[in-house]
Amino acid sequence: MVEKARLEGKGVNPAVVDWAQALRVTLDQKKCQRGACTKESAGESFILAYVMAILLFMAILLYGVNVMSSVLEEKKDRIVEVLVSSLRPFQLMLGKVIGAGAVSFFQFVIWGVSARLLISLRVPIARALGADTASAQTMALPHVPFATLTVFMAFLLGGFFFTPRCSAAVGAMSSNEQEARQAQQPVTYLLMIAYLSIIA
Repeated sequence: MVEKARLEGKGVNPAVVDWAQALRVTLDQKKCQRGACTKESAGESFILAYVMAILLFMAILLYGVNVMSSVLEEKKDRIVEVLVSSLRPFQLMLGKVIGAGAVSFFQFVIWGVSARLLISLRVPIARALGADTASAQTMALPHVPFATLTVFMAFLLGGFFFTPRCSAAVGAMSSNEQEARQAQQPVTYLLMIAYLSIIA
C-alpha cells in the first residue's frame, strides 16, 4: 500500500502502521426526524426526489398532450360546435380537465399498485429469473414521509389544473396536429424549467 510505504519512509514503526490499518470502523447512517430514525441515506432521499420529479413531469406532460389532442380532434371533427350549442365553454373545459385528469390519476393508481405487487412478489420473481434471492429479500420501497407525499400530491394536482388549460388553448388555436405540436413547445419549456429546478 502506498500509505504504508510513505509512513514507513517517514520513520513510523511498521507494526504501528499495520495496527492502525487493521482497525476498520463501520458507521450506520440513520436519518432522524422528530424522534423517529430510519436507515434512509442522503442518496436514497436524492433518488426518491428525482423519481418523484420524473413521475410528475411525465404525468403532467402526457396529460397535457392528451387534452390538446382531444380538443384538436373535437375541433377537426366539428364535434365542438354541437357541444358548445348545449354547454358553456367553461363547462366544456372543466369536463375535459376532470375527465382526462381522472384517467391520468387512474393510470397513476395502476402504476402504484403494480409497483407494490412487484415488490411483494420480488422473491418468487427473482427465483424464476435465476437471480440471487437474498438480495431480493433486502430490497424494499423507500420510506416516503407524509409531508413529502402531501407536497407531491399538491404539485400533481396543481399541474393537472394548470397545464391542460394551456394545452387546450394550444389545441383550440391550431388547425392540425403538426401546428399543435409546435405551439405546445412553450408549455413544455415551462415544465422543463420546473423539472430542471430540482437540481437546486
